[in-house]
This record gives sequence, C-alpha cells and structure tokens, in this order.
Amino acid sequence: MTGSGPERRRYRRVALTLGGRYMLTDRHEYDCQTIDISASGAAISGAIKGDIGERIVAYFDHIGRIEGMVVRQFGRGFAVELRVPAPKRDRLNLQIESLVKQKLGESPATASF
Repeated sequence: MTGSGPERRRYRRVALTLGGRYMLTDRHEYDCQTIDISASGAAISGAIKGDIGERIVAYFDHIGRIEGMVVRQFGRGFAVELRVPAPKRDRLNLQIESLVKQKLGESPATASF
C-alpha cells in the first residue's frame, strides 16, 4: 500500500448469526445476536443500543468473551470495534473461519476462506 494509510478492514466481515449476551456500562445483561462479524468488529442486534464510545463486553456462542467499543448505531442494532490483542484476534479469525465453513457444510480441511 502506498501512503494512503492503513487498510480500514484487515479482516473480512461475514454474515454469521451467533446468539449471545452483552453488557454495557450500566452492568445489565441483554440478549443479542450477531448480524455480521470479523476478528476486528461486529454488528450486533440487541434490545438496547450502546452509546457511541461506550465499552461493551459480550459472550457469543462458539466464540466466547469479546470486548470492544460501540462505534456506530443503525436501525437494527449497533456496530462494535473489537479491542483484542493480536494473538487473540488471530484465534478469533480462525474460529470465525471454522464457523463459516461449518455453516456452508464444508470440511474445514478442504474449504477455502
């Protein structure tokens, strides 16, 4: 890349519905599901939208605990930028890749992402 700055999305977002729950700074838990997700962010549908800049802790089926910050709100929910160390981000990317392959009914050993 030449002088245009870092790429906005290093990891590809995929439409993947995962059930879970999240907690905002009010310390209440809310049921939710992902609309799409990548190792760097997620769109989440839930009862209460977090305020932009608000910290969120979420637990998703098959992925576990993630932390981030609300960066955008939209009609059905809100978008979160994930705040995870690089090694965990790489593991998360592999988990998402595996879940997508399972959803497509492909063997993880033969499918390409």
